[in-house]
Amino acid sequence: MQARKKRGSLIFDSIQDVFMSVSLDTYDAKTGIHPRNKQLNAKRLSIAAMNIAYGQTAYSTNGPFLKSVEFTDDGDFLNWAP
Repeated sequence: MQARKKRGSLIFDSIQDVFMSVSLDTYDAKTGIHPRNKQLNAKRLSIAAMNIAYGQTAYSTNGPFLKSVEFTDDGDFLNWAP
């Protein structure tokens, strides 16, 4: 399997019609990097599936993209762009 970087994401040349859902932007203060809201990831994957299966392109299958990172004494903050 060969991967190449494109616009901050990995593109796999040998796998067709495959998407990965990222949940870093759904940070949950109570559980940290393991968000309780699993519905958002499911929605992202279903949008990608509708795009592949039916050609529906009304919703983007890319993003969100990391816009900036701020390190402070109160914590580290990630800002996301859609």
